[in-house]
Amino acid sequence: MNSNSEVVNSYTAVMESLTSILAESNFHEGSICLGEENVSIYSTKKEYIQSYSSYFRQPESISNNPKMKVYLISFDEIRNKLNLSDLKYGHFQNNEISFLHNNGNGSLEFFDKKNLKFFIIFRANEQISNTISFFNWNSLKQILNSLNYINIHGAVVGRNGTGIFLSNKGGSGKSSLMAYSIAKGMQTLGDDFLTVKRDDLENFYSVFRHFKLATTSPVIDLARESFTEIGTYDNKQVFEISKDVGGIFRSTMKIKEIIIPFIGEQLRIHKISQDDAFKTLLPSTLMLNSATLATISTLRDVISRTPVVHLELSINLQDAFELIDARL
Repeated sequence: MNSNSEVVNSYTAVMESLTSILAESNFHEGSICLGEENVSIYSTKKEYIQSYSSYFRQPESISNNPKMKVYLISFDEIRNKLNLSDLKYGHFQNNEISFLHNNGNGSLEFFDKKNLKFFIIFRANEQISNTISFFNWNSLKQILNSLNYINIHGAVVGRNGTGIFLSNKGGSGKSSLMAYSIAKGMQTLGDDFLTVKRDDLENFYSVFRHFKLATTSPVIDLARESFTEIGTYDNKQVFEISKDVGGIFRSTMKIKEIIIPFIGEQLRIHKISQDDAFKTLLPSTLMLNSATLATISTLRDVISRTPVVHLELSINLQDAFELIDARL
């Protein structure tokens, strides 16, 4: 047996052992909605499911035949049952299995691609909020890509189910403009992590009910007045968009235009070529996906069929809000 076969067999053996162990367990069940798919969540403790689903778009009813199943497991539950000593690498994948040791939170992530089962093993109960919070997008990107979705970095603001997609790198004013717009009554899909179905590129879907703002943002005080502040992440304040706030948060919206904002001196629209728009949006979008070639082709298709402009922002976000409102 060559060394490569030994490596593959070691991960396959752990996956089979894990599946066997869990077959003997009694699980609570929950559900989240990703795009148009219900994903079932299983765990021996209800609080793990509640923690996992709390930041997602509102959970849907439990599906009788879900395409994807996610298992949340404390390492303490399987400590004496699962042998991990033969795993040689912190990251491994082939056509059937994906494994990641997440250095950020210490979790182990096994993905059975053939049977569409995702196992998240966290090290200690007190780590649960860090391990399976909405910031743990390493597993989420694989789940969505396997369900034929491509994740897009940006935010959507709009009215009556029609929206404008705002996207650019950090510091461009995107999140501040989104926060200002929804505080003034526009609808949104959330910020940073959206998704689109590969065979339906007009409709974007929400994933998380949150947005983040730097404390230096010109709209930080307005956000604190309008939305619930739920903590900090990456030196930014995190706000929740509640389903009870005037119908602001939407599950899906049809995209009319792509606007790439940047901080400048005065409010004005600039032309941008499709190639330049693609180069601007690709790096951060690639970070949210595991399917590289599908991500590249999908983003290019979205840009080719949707009008794209550059928006220079001044410090007066009211004028920018009115400009976007007029374009809707």
